Amino acid sequence: MSLSTSLFTGVSGLNAASAGLSIVGNNIANLNNPGFKASRTEFEEILAGSIANARMGGGVNVSALTGIFSQGALEATGSPTDLGIDGDGFFIVSDGAQDLYTRAGQFTLNANGDLVNPGGLALLGSATNADGVATSPPGNINITGIPSPANATSKIELRLNLDAQSTVPTAVFDPANPVETSNFSNTITVYDSQGSAHSLTTYFRKSADNNWEYHLIADGGNTEIGTGGTLTFTPTGELDTETGSPFTIQFNPSVNAQSIAFDFTGATQFGSPSAVQFQSQDGYRNGVLSHIAIDRDGFVQGTFTNGQSRPLYRVLLARFNNPNGLERLGGNAFSA
Repeated sequence: MSLSTSLFTGVSGLNAASAGLSIVGNNIANLNNPGFKASRTEFEEILAGSIANARMGGGVNVSALTGIFSQGALEATGSPTDLGIDGDGFFIVSDGAQDLYTRAGQFTLNANGDLVNPGGLALLGSATNADGVATSPPGNINITGIPSPANATSKIELRLNLDAQSTVPTAVFDPANPVETSNFSNTITVYDSQGSAHSLTTYFRKSADNNWEYHLIADGGNTEIGTGGTLTFTPTGELDTETGSPFTIQFNPSVNAQSIAFDFTGATQFGSPSAVQFQSQDGYRNGVLSHIAIDRDGFVQGTFTNGQSRPLYRVLLARFNNPNGLERLGGNAFSA
């Protein structure tokens, strides 16, 4: 072996060790970098000439840098748009020209309403309907201009007790004088097809033992809606039958007529004062987006000013059979 070969052998060791230390230093430098994936240096022997039919070692070479894609620890950050992946996979981000991949889940909203990482790459997802089913191909997750349209009331649930000791009013029900010709009333706010609120009052009038009528008047007027309905009760006070529902209501000429059904399930006629225990209706006015949160399944949930909430997008993940085949681009990003 020549002197130059001996020197090269020693220098190769120094170079390989230096490269290995550089990788270790880079791993340590990125210790607190969310989503960073460390690398490991792979070394291989170099063979030189042969003496007495035996191959001689010629030093060492760095054969590969292998990425370590094991699961890291998940940490709470206090930001509702920061994400972490539990298991394998990569977030898909885009610079507008190509899709890139990252494990780093630091995302914020930019001036255009897109979820982006610190490098300005947009997080990709699919828009969904209210049931969480995708309705669009992958694209930027943008939360600007998402409305919550008004929903016209179609159902009212009313749980109440009507006083069995009430007496039958002497006069028939008169919508022009509803209080004096009924025994009990209840008002609930409902919504038309444009999301405008209306008061709907139900007047209950005892017509005979275990028999009641109910009549509807909207917005404090003096005109009854439809011909009313009836409730009959068993001798032990449980609801037996109900008639009259649903009612067709048109609150004003500028909105669509709507059908509103009443559900009196659980109503009773006991010897205690008439009272409503529970009421609900399924309508609401229009709203605008006020808050977003991302759940553990990757759905971007939107909350609106009308109290409604629904999934808006689902964050997409990419998986690779060979993550070490990805090319490191810096900024915690990889290309396929």
